[in-house]
Amino acid sequence: MHAIATFQATRVTVLCIALAVFGICAAVVYGLSDRFLASAQEVSHGHSRQAILLLTGYGLLSLQNGVTMAGFRSTGLYGLSTFILANVQLAEFLAALAVVALGGGIGAAALAYFSVRLIGSVSLAIALKRSVPWLPSMARPSSLKSARMLVSPAIATMALPAAQALFLQGTVLVVGWAAGSSAVPAFTAVRTLSRLAIQITSVVNHAIMPEFTVAAARLDHSRKARLAFLSIITSAIVLTPMFLVVVPGGKLIIRLWTHGTIQPTFGLILVMAVSMVINGLWHPISILILALNRHAQFSYYYLIAAAGSVLMSYPLVRLMGPMGAGISLVLLDGTMFARVWTVAVRLDVINSRDLRIAASESYREFRRLVHAERERLRLKLLAMKRSG
Repeated sequence: MHAIATFQATRVTVLCIALAVFGICAAVVYGLSDRFLASAQEVSHGHSRQAILLLTGYGLLSLQNGVTMAGFRSTGLYGLSTFILANVQLAEFLAALAVVALGGGIGAAALAYFSVRLIGSVSLAIALKRSVPWLPSMARPSSLKSARMLVSPAIATMALPAAQALFLQGTVLVVGWAAGSSAVPAFTAVRTLSRLAIQITSVVNHAIMPEFTVAAARLDHSRKARLAFLSIITSAIVLTPMFLVVVPGGKLIIRLWTHGTIQPTFGLILVMAVSMVINGLWHPISILILALNRHAQFSYYYLIAAAGSVLMSYPLVRLMGPMGAGISLVLLDGTMFARVWTVAVRLDVINSRDLRIAASESYREFRRLVHAERERLRLKLLAMKRSG
């Protein structure tokens, strides 16, 4: 019963916060004069306000999906929820691609994203209801006390996507405002390429998150260390080759990708690749802190730092063009690296001694698996020779 009460309270609390955020966003967007949205209006053919609200709705639906995913994770069905959500994301991309291919603009693409995410959110909730029938998808919280207890961590959680939206979208607006709309495509193309590795590592780290929560609840320090090491080493394995590909080959990749219409500078590619690596160092550990429900110790800091990054990007873009926006993101990620790792050490998420032991055990396990595979292949070849 406590699990049901907590889930219901979480669902209703996040829904109320999402509705409040959407209302505030609508008031701000329609309260701004066209002068503040000049570059956005230009690239969206006058539909920037509608596109912003649709994308805001898309983000808030994603938050509701996070609650649904929590229901899957807590019942051992993380793989099923990930499979469904991955298909929803693929459908979103294909829908937006079809809209753009047919001549639609930013507003139409935003509508495609929102519509598919809405259908996907309903599908995810139905799948949870069928897979875990004892866990209601939506109901009035049975205990207002449970809801009140979740308000503080829920608001702290909201600060994370708010910070991401602020620096992801705010920086683009600043680039258009400070350097003109022609500078926006180069910046967004390089940023998309550089964030590919971060998306890959996030898949692994979000899968680790529920296991880390269980290990922490059981005071299993050895397993916590192994999971933290897995999170770090996975990021290193993905980010290192990606950096070595993006820096020397980024210009060629984007030239081929955009059929030569976008040709970013090497400086922009380099600073965005550096931002990618620093982000890949702190973001996986922040997910482990989130798993302990202690994310308030860095989430508000992240929101303030993101706002500072956007403000800082304007003079930097005026001085250096789009590369200035990349430098502001490097400073943001560097600031968050220092904050997150300090918090992780204080909360014993990162323990150097335990990490060394976990790394040693992982290396021995890897060698054992390699030896076993070699032995299997040797016996297989031997059997083939005898049969031949």
